[in-house]
Amino acid sequence: MGREWIEDRAASMGQELDRGHGERVANQLREDATRMSPRDFMSLVSQTQRYDRNGVGDDLVVTPIPGYHGSGKEISVRIHERDNRGRPVVYDEPVARIEPPRPPAHGRHPQEQQGLDPESVLLGTAIGIGITAIIRNNQDRRHDGRRR
Repeated sequence: MGREWIEDRAASMGQELDRGHGERVANQLREDATRMSPRDFMSLVSQTQRYDRNGVGDDLVVTPIPGYHGSGKEISVRIHERDNRGRPVVYDEPVARIEPPRPPAHGRHPQEQQGLDPESVLLGTAIGIGITAIIRNNQDRRHDGRRR
C-alpha cells in the first residue's frame, strides 16, 4: 500500500466519520487491519485522525494500552447517535488492538511472523458487535418508559 493510497483512503474515511458513518468506517478499518502491515495500518489511522474533525459526526479514537510504554494501541470509532426519544447515545465501536511482540523467553526464538492476528480481529469484532447490540437493547428498554 503506497503513501498516496493511504492518504486518499484516510481523507475519504475522515469525511465519512464527519458525516456520521462511523460504523462503515469501523468495518473498513477492520478489513484494512487484516490485510495491511501494522506500520501501514497505523499510518492510515494517524492520517485519518488528521482529517477527522473531532466532535463532528463520529470520531476515530486511539487509546494507549497500559503496560506497553506507549507502543500498544486500541483503535475504536466513537459513534454518536440518538435514542428513540432524541437523547444522545455515545459508544465506542472496537476496531483493532495493536500490541507489540513480547520479548522471547530466555532460550526461545522470536516468532517469525508479527503483526495483527486476523482471528483476534474477527473475535474482537464479534464481541464488539454483541456488546453494542446489548447496550442498544438495554438503552431502548430503559428509555421506552417500560419496566421489566
